[in-house]
Amino acid sequence: MRPAPTRLGAWLLVALTSGGMLAACERTSDSGARASAGAPASSASVGAPSPPASSAATADELETVDDEPEIVESEIVESEGDGRGACEPADPGAKPVQLLRFAFASAVERKDPRDRLSIARPGQRIYSHLTLRNRSGRERCVTIELSVGNARRTTLVQKVGRSWSWRTWVYNTLRDDDRGELEAVIRDDQGNELARRELVIVPER
Repeated sequence: MRPAPTRLGAWLLVALTSGGMLAACERTSDSGARASAGAPASSASVGAPSPPASSAATADELETVDDEPEIVESEIVESEGDGRGACEPADPGAKPVQLLRFAFASAVERKDPRDRLSIARPGQRIYSHLTLRNRSGRERCVTIELSVGNARRTTLVQKVGRSWSWRTWVYNTLRDDDRGELEAVIRDDQGNELARRELVIVPER
């Protein structure tokens, strides 16, 4: 039978045991710190390569373009004859170009009229905006004849691509002394009248 430890012996046993536990804790903590310091960083922190971005389009994807790819603004005096190269020669069997929408507007934004004017002011720039359908299988053209006060001001020719919905527009600036009505007459390249629109010119008081 082992003799009971004395008070001094018990104290030394506790001290040794406590010291051993403390040392073990310190060693564990120190090794944990070293492991933490030496552990590899996450893939995000070391700049791991991200998955390749998906391509914008594949070979069998189609992009639909239903009107002019670039904004076309034609100054009324400088644009005469600009679209004549797209005109179809006289052909009684040619499908007519269809006018889907027409608007007088104060501006064009993102290829559409900003507004729809009910009156015009002398000196104001007026846009004639057309949405057309061309199912003839080739480029065509339309003419826009503009008159002010029953006097023809000018005639413009605009290309119409092969499309179910083709937008194009021209603009002109009224003179300060213009009065009466601004009239737009639209015809296709076969002479078919597509529309006739008027806009009253009202002087500011």
